[in-house]
Amino acid sequence: MGLALGIGISPSLGAGVAGEVNLLLNPTDLSAWYYEGLTVVNAGQPNQAVKETASDEWHIFRQSVAKPAIAKKYRVAVVLKPNLGRDLFSIFVTTSDFGNGYRLNFNATTLAVLSGGGYGTFDIVPGSAYAAALVGGFVEVGFDLTTGSETSVQITGYLEIVENGENYLGDSAKGMSIREVRLYDRGFPDPIVLSANDATYRDGDFYTANNVYAGVTLVNGVDFTQSVTVQPAFFPARTSAQWSWPSGTGESSYTVVTFGCDSRATGFPGMPPTMVVNNITTLTATFDMTVIAESAEYNLLCEAFLYDDADCTWPPEVEIGIFFHASHNASVLEGPISFGSISGSLYSQTVTLGSDSWVFYTVVPDTEVSAATIEVKALLLAMKALGHIAGTEYIGSWRTGVEPRGGAGSMTLNSLSVVWN
Repeated sequence: MGLALGIGISPSLGAGVAGEVNLLLNPTDLSAWYYEGLTVVNAGQPNQAVKETASDEWHIFRQSVAKPAIAKKYRVAVVLKPNLGRDLFSIFVTTSDFGNGYRLNFNATTLAVLSGGGYGTFDIVPGSAYAAALVGGFVEVGFDLTTGSETSVQITGYLEIVENGENYLGDSAKGMSIREVRLYDRGFPDPIVLSANDATYRDGDFYTANNVYAGVTLVNGVDFTQSVTVQPAFFPARTSAQWSWPSGTGESSYTVVTFGCDSRATGFPGMPPTMVVNNITTLTATFDMTVIAESAEYNLLCEAFLYDDADCTWPPEVEIGIFFHASHNASVLEGPISFGSISGSLYSQTVTLGSDSWVFYTVVPDTEVSAATIEVKALLLAMKALGHIAGTEYIGSWRTGVEPRGGAGSMTLNSLSVVWN
């Protein structure tokens, strides 16, 4: 076909090569996309993958991409003319060391996405896969990738064709004619900073709050600082909190991410339904958190309130929490407790807030951790077996966060997931 494999870098997205038909699957979503510019290493050999050296990997495109502090989303797209009738073809993308990768398989006749998967510690997370319809014999195929924690990444890829179980790397006699390889880049929404007392952000079944406890007389921005930063593209993951409190302040705030909500009559609408403890099928919470603090004056607390009605009307009947790190515990020792993979000691204390009061049970595990899967149902059933709850109470949320008690520090919630049914 005599097509040169190259990139048309243009500030007008989708312009590309002069006279080119826009083959992108979602043209209405293109206003935020722009060409990053891809270095195609075998521009003189448009129909084949190429080895630069004897020890090199086969590849058809390569680009080193610098990444800013927040994550970026890329679209790797290959415009090609399929050789219909082959078993399948794959687009394979790796990082610079070839130790990690992601492969996406297409049916070479129907262009349907068949499967995809990654290996290694791939820090580029795959997103949507797509195949546009044939236009003039060409099709654009590819997938979206999301960068992770790396400061830069070299995206290297090749096209692989399978016929009768045998692999061919970009061999035009057996596979495809490649017209162009593109890399698009779209910035994610800017981070949102919650700095006011009790400011909130909600997305779906989760919300976060820059919670400062009632009764605190210190002034935000004068006597202390505290804020929560949300990455909207990843929420609840990558939510972070920063604080600086006078040493020895005590429990004054709870920078928290909550699944569901309490006080349903006045809280966020459309949250997952409340559940009776006895009727829970599965309730687990998995989190991974990084805390950096100048002192140990903080509690890493995961918890829930239980209520006597389905609307979770305040005040609660009981509060049950787990201190994965505790800098202070003035509770009464109740004895040992075990549930799921967690064993530790159970404590109790009475919490008074204005005219309201309730019992707060806290589990202090034998080992401090900052990442865990919590079998919440097993915890509640263990509390029932010990006679501390009846099992007829309602649960409306699960909360994960840090209670600063003094000093400066930060928390990053790397990941959080809840199974609730």
